[in-house]
Amino acid sequence: MTGEEARADRLVSELSHELHTPLALIVGYAELLQIRTDEVTRRDAPTRILEAAERLAAAMDTLLVVLALDAGWLSVEPTPVNLETALAGPAGLPVRSVLDAYIARMLVELHGGAISAEAVAGKGLRIVFTLPLAPEASR
Repeated sequence: MTGEEARADRLVSELSHELHTPLALIVGYAELLQIRTDEVTRRDAPTRILEAAERLAAAMDTLLVVLALDAGWLSVEPTPVNLETALAGPAGLPVRSVLDAYIARMLVELHGGAISAEAVAGKGLRIVFTLPLAPEASR
């Protein structure tokens, strides 16, 4: 299996998880509401269903972005950025799933950069990316 095939296989696996897990929760809590009438179930199940539906909607939105990028329906225009201003803002965007990481990789590579990740013992994952500097004339 090539690197690209392995990456596609991981993406499909993650996508399956991201879509099936909230769907299973929605179905499970809806079935529970049909068979149980206690106050705790009636109070908690709708909240759990809404949370799962929001997670499913977010996964679908992410999937649509991935498909649009892959199909070339979205284009990325490199734009010069003042690093001092950019780095003064939030520390970064949350990467909630492999789909988010896939989008980040696509965006960095579309800008001519490179991205890598490494596990840091006891701390989590360190993601490092590089982007080319803009030509002097566009700064």
